Amino acid sequence: MTIDHSTCLWLVQEPSTPYKTINSPTTKQATVQSTVYPPLKTNPGAGAWRRIPWINLRGFWLEQAGFEIGAQYTIEVHDKKLIFAVV
Repeated sequence: MTIDHSTCLWLVQEPSTPYKTINSPTTKQATVQSTVYPPLKTNPGAGAWRRIPWINLRGFWLEQAGFEIGAQYTIEVHDKKLIFAVV
């Protein structure tokens, strides 16, 4: 993938060699964080902002797993399980 550096506000350095593809299942562990949503507009004056769960995934391992920058993906939701797949 080639990036047009003329539009970047910071220096982007591409790796000299592509990252190797992960062929075998790999387990990563993360923590569900929280962020906040404003009160519902349908109930103004209802008060407090609401805390909601937030999952942030980032790292070279995503590209190694086939999730390149700009890739479209789907998320399947099962009982306490999320399955991400590149379209």
